[in-house]
Amino acid sequence: MSWHTDDADLREYAAGALAPPRLWSVETHLAACADCRTALGSHVPPAATDLGWARLDAELDAPRPGPVESLLIRFGVADHTARLLAATPLLRGSWLGAV
Repeated sequence: MSWHTDDADLREYAAGALAPPRLWSVETHLAACADCRTALGSHVPPAATDLGWARLDAELDAPRPGPVESLLIRFGVADHTARLLAATPLLRGSWLGAV
């Protein structure tokens, strides 16, 4: 690496205030530079880091739709109804009859 992101840009990036095209340049550089990612950590408040980890954890733990649920959603069944019907096969017939 011939250059590193300066401290002011890292501060603006952490605050979400860095505008393109500098934003794109900093993001590209951060993807390849461990030193700058470490430096960025000093500008991110711990509460924001904890919130980011919580969002990532929730996304990873979110249930993925199975084949039956995906098919029902594709046919226009509401997400919550599709999940219920996929989880309770005995209700499918009565639900279909009611619809």
